[in-house]
Amino acid sequence: MTYLRKKRPLEREKGVHRDARLVVLAVEGKTEESYFTHIRELLRKPSIQIYIVGTSGGKSAPTHVLENIKDFMDRHDIGPDDSFWLVIDKDHHRTEAIKSLVTKLKKGKRGVKIEAAISVPRFEVWLLLHFTDEIRDPGAKNSLEKQLRRFLPGYRHGPIKSLEKITRDRIDHAMKHAPALDSEPENPDPDPPCTRVYLPMREILTPRGGR
Repeated sequence: MTYLRKKRPLEREKGVHRDARLVVLAVEGKTEESYFTHIRELLRKPSIQIYIVGTSGGKSAPTHVLENIKDFMDRHDIGPDDSFWLVIDKDHHRTEAIKSLVTKLKKGKRGVKIEAAISVPRFEVWLLLHFTDEIRDPGAKNSLEKQLRRFLPGYRHGPIKSLEKITRDRIDHAMKHAPALDSEPENPDPDPPCTRVYLPMREILTPRGGR
């Protein structure tokens, strides 16, 4: 029986290698989507292409994000060197629900694994680490947003304004300090504040093969 391989969904961007790896990021909302769109434009690595899978219809729960990336994998041609990430928040979700979700992230199509980059309580922890390593009262209502306004004036949860303030130096600052917060990297439900967005960012900044 002959199987026809589906084409990749993306037109290759100018300057991107034809055999560039994909880093696919399934996100919960507009904050994450605007951040990674900025990262894609800022870094522009010829050996890697970033693709962002957004949400629709207000369905932003981690289980919906997982279904979105599975649907992407089912519909498109993927390779063994491509990587797939859920960028999700612990937020108000129960510990059992998060642990159950992580156990579902087994090897999928052609041995490609979906991995989770969880932030506790929210993605704003990762944003704050671009500017400071001191995060106060992460569980208090609106605390993270208020702290971010010191660095990103007018910050609200949604599309990020003042993205020009997130420079390569600021990214390096976040990459330096995020692992220090992740004291139990094997724990699927770490204590706040914590963010594992540094894991897919490591894939983007230092792609396999050193290209």
